[in-house]
Amino acid sequence: MIKIMIVDDMPIFREYLRSAIDWESYGFQICAEAPNGQEALALAKIHEPDIVLSDINMPYLDGLGLTEALRKCCPEASVVLITGHTEFEYARRAIKLGAADFIVKPFEKEELLVTLLALQDNIQRSIENAIVLSDQLYIQRERFLMRFIYANTYPLEPQVFSNQMTLWPNENYRIIVIALDSQQDDLEDFERAMSWKRSLRNMVENLIDEGDYRYSFTDDEDHMVVMIHYRSLPVETMATDDFSPLIQLVKERLNLQVTLGIGTIKPGYEGIRHSYQEAFSAIHHRFHTKLSPPVIPYATISKEEKAIGFYSSEVNEGITLALSRGQEQETLALIESVFKTCDQNSYSPDLKHMIYMGLTSLLLSYLVKAGQNLEDIFPNGFEGSKMLSLGLPDNDQRAFIVGVYRQVLHYLWQKRESRASKLATHAKAYIDDHFRDSDLNMKHLTQALFVNQTYLRSMFKAEFGMTIFDYVTQCKMEGARELLSKGDQRHAQIAEYLGYSDSSYFSKCFKRYFGVSPSDFKSSDNF
Repeated sequence: MIKIMIVDDMPIFREYLRSAIDWESYGFQICAEAPNGQEALALAKIHEPDIVLSDINMPYLDGLGLTEALRKCCPEASVVLITGHTEFEYARRAIKLGAADFIVKPFEKEELLVTLLALQDNIQRSIENAIVLSDQLYIQRERFLMRFIYANTYPLEPQVFSNQMTLWPNENYRIIVIALDSQQDDLEDFERAMSWKRSLRNMVENLIDEGDYRYSFTDDEDHMVVMIHYRSLPVETMATDDFSPLIQLVKERLNLQVTLGIGTIKPGYEGIRHSYQEAFSAIHHRFHTKLSPPVIPYATISKEEKAIGFYSSEVNEGITLALSRGQEQETLALIESVFKTCDQNSYSPDLKHMIYMGLTSLLLSYLVKAGQNLEDIFPNGFEGSKMLSLGLPDNDQRAFIVGVYRQVLHYLWQKRESRASKLATHAKAYIDDHFRDSDLNMKHLTQALFVNQTYLRSMFKAEFGMTIFDYVTQCKMEGARELLSKGDQRHAQIAEYLGYSDSSYFSKCFKRYFGVSPSDFKSSDNF
């Protein structure tokens, strides 16, 4: 709802404005009323109206003075001045002071309504642009923080994202990774899982009382990552019980079960990545134990439990991490390092066979944990037992391992790309079917698609090169042009059919979009 404040020293005129229009049916809400500019200014600071309807001649503080004061304390508010004066000087001063429009008494309520609906459109565009900017800043912040958990090289100087976030190379960091216990395909839609992260962010930063600063973001495997920044090392270590309030609140508020992997405190930027790898490994450790606790500190996992097959936990963590990011070159380089170790140490065929089985086991384990269907990736079946036979040449077995890893990485990359495109296409199809609905808005769209608003806006803009708001407008205007070309409906009927509550406002939107009014368009050869 667009909030409106009415300001006039005559009670009868305030009553007229309040009752002349069915405000809610047009998407407006009267949030406050005031008899003079002085009281209006105080109320505006409390209610933050989007539009202020104000008389000019009032005691204590007139409409012009109110307009000037609102420009300083509530710059987003649009002021429409109403007066009985027709002098040009009033209009000139009102515009100079920042008034959005100027209406002279007496006026028809339709004139006021058209003015307000035009302002409503502008306000909604401003809101959409502000949200897009907020989304861009959110994504930039995510990318800024993600660099530290994935980078191979690190700068020597402090890294500044904003005046609220500076990371120092000579200080200490700990990473916590938070994962949903539900498999992704248990959710109604994969992207729906994104919505819990925004809700969880405030809980995390308020309930984890550790370190000097806490920053939360999302990694490439859609885990919530918490970076704890220490200006000095803590005296006491964190206990698993410290996270009980967070786990309980997530369960109560979001109806979700989560597992937390806790990395150890590490120094410097490189330590951020190491702590993340530990926390990431701890999260995946839950699949290797029957009684997995909700909080798994990496430091409590035994050395034997960290290793799979005959290669170190560090290589295992690196391969799993590279897989989750879709990094083919890094993944294959780590596998090649395992092969090189086998050659340098002249391992026996039996030992190499076990190592090769360990590598394929790691890959299959990762796919199962990620909720992937093996039959989709290997439609002809997975021939691991056949291709990793002791009787086959060593090079053939290695080629098979590299081949299946490549096959998996290509499949995951295509799925990731197609999922984003598919989501944007679904949103476009939904708008195509519902753009005539007067109550179509972002909330309805995201609820229908079970998707996070930030993610949807980003994917839609990337796929189609325009915002969702602009596409809805385009659909309505193209629909209007088609109906006008048929010539068998009145403007009011077309406006109602396209979800506009007011035909005058529809005409104004049409002229702004095409450069001509509906009447002129209809009488020309444009169609």
